[in-house]
Amino acid sequence: MATTLLERLDFFNVSMMREKPPPLHFYTLILSHIHAFWLSNLKVARILKKKHSQLKKKVLK
Repeated sequence: MATTLLERLDFFNVSMMREKPPPLHFYTLILSHIHAFWLSNLKVARILKKKHSQLKKKVLK
């Protein structure tokens, strides 16, 4: 996934050098990448929080 994002950024840089704005779908692709990454991080954080509180309860008993 990181390589494809880098490739897209290269494409972005090349198109900027040509002084021609990249297509709109390019921006939405980057936004969706960031959004997906952010969502997965939220899920992981939530799971870790749950496990942590379960462990705390076990320790306190």
